[in-house]
Amino acid sequence: KVPVPVVVLSFVPPNRMNSLGVNTLPRISVVLVILTVYESRLCDGAVPASCSWGCTPIKECKLIYRDLVSAKVARARDDNILLNKIISLIRGYICDDKAEKVCCPEYMGQFNNTITNTVNTVYAINRDTIVVRNNMEESRWTNSEVYFWREESCFPLLDYKVELDFNNVEEDEDSFEETKMLLPGTLSVEDIRCMAVMDGDTEVGYAHLAWAKRTPKNG
Repeated sequence: KVPVPVVVLSFVPPNRMNSLGVNTLPRISVVLVILTVYESRLCDGAVPASCSWGCTPIKECKLIYRDLVSAKVARARDDNILLNKIISLIRGYICDDKAEKVCCPEYMGQFNNTITNTVNTVYAINRDTIVVRNNMEESRWTNSEVYFWREESCFPLLDYKVELDFNNVEEDEDSFEETKMLLPGTLSVEDIRCMAVMDGDTEVGYAHLAWAKRTPKNG
């Protein structure tokens, strides 16, 4: 399913203040994007259109390796629905016909989901697309708005803090839905430090983000 192009708006409704102390009035560092939500359902052996940082041996990609472990557990439990879901996700990152290398997602931080009361993984899959791994109903994302900040001082009521050691990340074991967000305009995954998601006047969640090491290439 091909994602619909994002729509970038130059305004937001006035007088909106959320629990993070953020007044969502127009400002240069905040970009409002209508989220594009779709599932990655690729055929066997499919190769990603591009990999912004080169392919990685599958055993060296921590996120995908963790998925493989989850798939093994699902198979042991005869949970074929979950098994097929995980395998479908992994196929979307395969780089070669032998399935030995993947375009490894780059971990960027954790999304505090106030709707499901869970903490979800946020990672980049190329230089202009981020993903939130979650278990929230798609309908809650469809009409949501996402705000991005370049500055670390994005949420006045919270100290900026990001732990980029993926070994210390604890995910909700049921979070196998991928919500993909295409960054607008001149923003790249290296730039963003915070994001907040709103559904009307309801706060969906927020995240402090960081970029670890890789330099995304164009294309």
